[in-house]
Amino acid sequence: MNGITILLAAALLCSGIAAVADTNEKLIIPLDGPSLPDTIVRHNVSVEQLKSGPERGLKIHFEATDWPNVFFRPVSGSWDWSGYTGLALDVYNPESEMQPVEMRVDNEGADGVNHCNQVRTSVKPGVWTTFRCRFNRGGDTSLWGMRGLPITGPTGGSPALDLKHIVAFQVFLAKPTHEHTLLLNNIRLYGGGVNTEEKVKFPFVDRFGQYKNGDWPGKLKSDAELKTRAQAESWSV
Repeated sequence: MNGITILLAAALLCSGIAAVADTNEKLIIPLDGPSLPDTIVRHNVSVEQLKSGPERGLKIHFEATDWPNVFFRPVSGSWDWSGYTGLALDVYNPESEMQPVEMRVDNEGADGVNHCNQVRTSVKPGVWTTFRCRFNRGGDTSLWGMRGLPITGPTGGSPALDLKHIVAFQVFLAKPTHEHTLLLNNIRLYGGGVNTEEKVKFPFVDRFGQYKNGDWPGKLKSDAELKTRAQAESWSV
């Protein structure tokens, strides 16, 4: 795969991660109380709640160890998320470099492969990024073969979830070699009561293989630009 193809594929994926928020949303972890939510479990992280300023939210400090995570579970029983398309949260990276981060949604018995959905993204420094996990419901063939949509975001990997019995979700780093800090806010379900797949306008791929109904830095606009990029790439090889 050449550099231009990689760039175009990455741009399409990023358009899904930074998708516009759905109006049919439900906040599931309120952060307006006097103390930290009682749904939080800490695994090799420290958690602080910032209540004011542009970086308000849950400040998570991850240790340099295997799979540090902030874990959320119901106070009792399980959550019923069957009426929603997926889980979303906003992540802020206060550090100077891009930071990979992962999210997992669990049924009983989840082990990172079975009974869970898991997605990964990279958060740019100094900006808030919307991170989404579109639930794998199983049997959804409306856009067969695609791992995600520009509006709903990437589908969580692994088998289909039982959305009537969600027992936990977590935000984690995969074996970091250094300590890192991220902020989380606006933890919510999205796509309530609507079929978000129907919002994808067809055709949605242009003649360069890019998502047609959006724009982003680096999106290819013309044959002349394609030729210029190809020449620049050939000279750099």
